[in-house]
Amino acid sequence: MNEKKKIGLQALFLKYLVGYCLYIALILALSITAFMTAIHEGIILPANHIEGLLHERAEQLKAIPFQKELLPAKTSYLLIGKKGESLDTNLNREKAEQLLEMIQTDPAYRGDNPLILSRKDGSRLIIQYPIAAYFADPTLDRIFPHLELMQLLLFIFIFISLALIFAYGFSKRLKKDLTPLLAATQAIQEENLDFSFPPASIREIGDISRALDQLKESLSSSLRSQWNLERRKRAQYRALAHDIKTPLTIIRGNAELLEEGALSNGEKTHLAYIIESTEVIEKYLHVLLDISPSKDENAVKKETFPLAPFLEEVESLGQMLTQVRGQELIVKSKNFPTAFFGDRSLLFRALSNLLDNACEHSPSGSQIQLKIQQSLDGGLTFTLEDQGPGFSSEALKYATDQFYTGELYRSGKHYGYGLYLVKQIAEIHFGKIILSNRAEGPGALVTLQVLGNLTDESIRDRSI
Repeated sequence: MNEKKKIGLQALFLKYLVGYCLYIALILALSITAFMTAIHEGIILPANHIEGLLHERAEQLKAIPFQKELLPAKTSYLLIGKKGESLDTNLNREKAEQLLEMIQTDPAYRGDNPLILSRKDGSRLIIQYPIAAYFADPTLDRIFPHLELMQLLLFIFIFISLALIFAYGFSKRLKKDLTPLLAATQAIQEENLDFSFPPASIREIGDISRALDQLKESLSSSLRSQWNLERRKRAQYRALAHDIKTPLTIIRGNAELLEEGALSNGEKTHLAYIIESTEVIEKYLHVLLDISPSKDENAVKKETFPLAPFLEEVESLGQMLTQVRGQELIVKSKNFPTAFFGDRSLLFRALSNLLDNACEHSPSGSQIQLKIQQSLDGGLTFTLEDQGPGFSSEALKYATDQFYTGELYRSGKHYGYGLYLVKQIAEIHFGKIILSNRAEGPGALVTLQVLGNLTDESIRDRSI
């Protein structure tokens, strides 16, 4: 954008302020013109209209007898005799007595701008009238009895409405130029430097955009190297933790089985060392698993893979985990497709976590059921049911949060990472994880739902 066409922030504010003042002045001028035209056409009667009529008819009102029909509408009167008594009035009794008392106390009373006429028979006529413009048509006057107040409220409404409209326009203009800056900072947080700044119409924001663009170019190489290094580290941590966790569980399980046999004291001592050491290593693995899967395209490798071999691997892993703990795995599957689109490694990792959790929290001799079926939307639903203590009410709400321990959400052996990772993997596949407890007897019920054959674009198309 040409620099000459850009405007400074201060000038932009003054532009909106001047425009607002001009609009207010224009509306005020139009209101006054309309009001004066209405008075000229006789639609509205001026504030001194009643006063003028009373002065015109003053001599007639002084005449005998008293002709009250000469009094204009909206007037109140009190006719006082020579001795100060009330002869006639259209006021209610209380107001008439108050006005009479004031006149008797102070003969020169001029409160509420009354007109006091001394009549030919020695009586006095006190007339009270409003000094305010009003509609000449009785129907309009009845609907809008306080014309001037209505005008004031209408002007205040227009004043506030215009202020909101101009404030919205000013903020929209700012937002248009600030949105690319906010998008750029978000992109940097997501380790993405492939962004550019469109031309800004506000000079100061344009200067900031150019400075950020130059900074991006200067730091691009070093930041990309650093981010790539961090990604490789996370990938290595994930691979290491994933590769070690399952065989370590099997080693510990077999060691515990050997411990139940006839062994010498020395052999039992060595087995105890093995079991204790595996428990320590498992704690370290939980810390490594805190490094959650990244949602960027470099870390997530989605592809179409055959489903039957994948489910066989999951069942085989489940059989190993349950056998070493003296448990029974029951797998029920139906109506699943021949292939699935997703990250095979991440899905296997999620199911490994769920199976390991179920086995770890279930007693020896119990059953663990894994149900696999195709959902109505073409995805897969994995339901894992165990016979452990189940989830506490607190864990049902927070067990999928990172670092949740909940003392500790079932057996005290979790460090708040496993279910959080499963939730992350589910979201990568546009699904979710649902925690509940079994309806019949103790035990947890965990449902993992994932969608297949979908991309980010197709998900957005569904939500429109």
